[in-house]
Amino acid sequence: MLAPALRACLSSSDNQLKHFADVSEGALLSAVDASVESLKQQLLRMHREVKVVVRAKVKLEESLQDGSEKYSIRKMATGSVDDFHKGLSDRIGKKKSSAFIR
Repeated sequence: MLAPALRACLSSSDNQLKHFADVSEGALLSAVDASVESLKQQLLRMHREVKVVVRAKVKLEESLQDGSEKYSIRKMATGSVDDFHKGLSDRIGKKKSSAFIR
């Protein structure tokens, strides 16, 4: 979380530990403040998204309970595989013989 802000305080030399020790406490606190502000914004954005999702879920559950037609879930009666094939052959016709018609 703090890495990007702290990198701004350090030069790109080989001895970053020495440069970190030389950074003023004010600069370190500014880096922390910047990181905390970013974290606050991320938290608020996530909170808004969760709030929208939870409210939508509650609304959907309420509409399902009151019998609203908009979100009603219908059950479809199914039959056997033979019923499926019979219905299919009724719609597209019977299979023709395998002999080629010329």
